[in-house]
Amino acid sequence: MNQNGEIRVLYVQPGKYPEEIKIPNTLETFQKYVCGSIESVRLDRDAYIICNDEGKLLPLPPNRLYGPTDFFAGPFLICGDGGEDLISLTDSQITKYEKKYHSPLIFLELYPKPITLKCTLELYAKCRGEEHQHDTQENEHDER
Repeated sequence: MNQNGEIRVLYVQPGKYPEEIKIPNTLETFQKYVCGSIESVRLDRDAYIICNDEGKLLPLPPNRLYGPTDFFAGPFLICGDGGEDLISLTDSQITKYEKKYHSPLIFLELYPKPITLKCTLELYAKCRGEEHQHDTQENEHDER
C-alpha cells in the first residue's frame, strides 16, 4: 500500500447506500473502516474490494453479494488497482460500482442457500429490528 496521500474510494456498509469518501492510503485506515484485519478481493481488472478477512467468523452483518451464493460480511471499501498500490477510483468507476452495490440487501436464511432481496434503507432498518424499538416505545406510551 502506498503510504502517501489520500485516495478516493467507495465505502459500502450493511444497510446503507455506498458513500464516496477520501481516506489516507494506510493499512491502519483500511483496518479501521473494515473493522479488523483486511483481505483484498479482485473486483474487476482495475479495482479491489478491501474487506474484513474474518467478517463471517466475528460475525459481522451480511452486506452485499459476492458471486451467486457468497457474500461480504461487514463494511468494505472499493479501491482502484494501481499495480503495486491501491489508488483512487476514477469517476467512471465510482459510477459503475455505486450502481452495482447501490441497494442494501436483506439476507433470508433458506436451505440450501440464502436468498437476498434489494431494499430501501427504511425497510432494511425495519427488518433488522431497529424500527421495532421505536414501535415498542410508542406502545408503552399508549398504555399509560
